[in-house]
Amino acid sequence: MNLKWIAPVALMISATAGACEYQENLEATATANRFTLGADGTAVDNMTNLMWTRCTLGKEWDNATSDCVKVGDVHHKWFEALESAEASTYAGYSDWRLPNIKELVSIVEVGCSRPAVNTTVFPSIHEKAKLWSSTPAQYYQSLIWQVDNIGDIGAVNRNNGPGSRVLFVREVVPVQ
Repeated sequence: MNLKWIAPVALMISATAGACEYQENLEATATANRFTLGADGTAVDNMTNLMWTRCTLGKEWDNATSDCVKVGDVHHKWFEALESAEASTYAGYSDWRLPNIKELVSIVEVGCSRPAVNTTVFPSIHEKAKLWSSTPAQYYQSLIWQVDNIGDIGAVNRNNGPGSRVLFVREVVPVQ
């Protein structure tokens, strides 16, 4: 067995755990300057014209700390996540929804791992978090696509899958 790869891989994993530390050999895909960060706990992706909640469901934005604080359960079943998005009036908007898988993948930062998002923009994403999308798997409708903590996409049973984290998204009209 060739053991000379263990140390570099372990070093790479530990260097990216927790906070987003860009890797020299990877081009950044979702840098903080791509987003307009609102004082209301939202982030507008200027590339996709999507507004995101910076905090996952169960957390709220705290301007005093510029961070998310836990106010409720952070793990949610898929149907619960859908209903919460539809009922949300976060930051005064009432058109929140779960992101589809393409939208969710658009915020994955390939230079980061554990979590695979820019933690300046999304500070509440736990290092082991999996994020729900609204997209069912084409081949089996009870499976829903998720993005995990290293940016991989996988399908999980929406009826009895594990509770996962939730970000809400809404479309914004670009300022001319």
